[in-house]
Amino acid sequence: MAKANANLSKKQAQLRKKREKHVANKLKQNLRPRTAHKKWYTTSFKRAATKQTPSQPLYSKKSVDKVHTMSKYDIFQHPISSNQIMRMIEENNTIVFAVSRAATKREIKAAFKAMYDSDVATVRTLIRPDGQKTAYIKVTDSAVEVANKIGLV
Repeated sequence: MAKANANLSKKQAQLRKKREKHVANKLKQNLRPRTAHKKWYTTSFKRAATKQTPSQPLYSKKSVDKVHTMSKYDIFQHPISSNQIMRMIEENNTIVFAVSRAATKREIKAAFKAMYDSDVATVRTLIRPDGQKTAYIKVTDSAVEVANKIGLV
């Protein structure tokens, strides 16, 4: 019986040493200085910028590219003239046209240059409440001369 108690006490001593070692390691880990958390000074979170690679699709998304078939004659419907617009022609070098609703500013500029052989500074568009689109075309040359070509003045 004494021999059995001696074996148990040796095993208990080994287990106790093992536990003590484990507890000592845990204490060492807790004694390490912890890194401080980052302080946030704003309430909103901004995600860090990441690299965005351009997509390289295996096939095109459209089978046929869209072709705009509007000619220069389809873009302009008619010039608009009134007393106020005549003053705009003389003072601001601006001519006003009723244009197609589907026409873009670039198309209006290119069509005006092709039809009337004059350079365009800017094109401003307006869609009126009745649904008609109006283009205010500012010309770099004299707008009076261009209006004469059109037949406004």
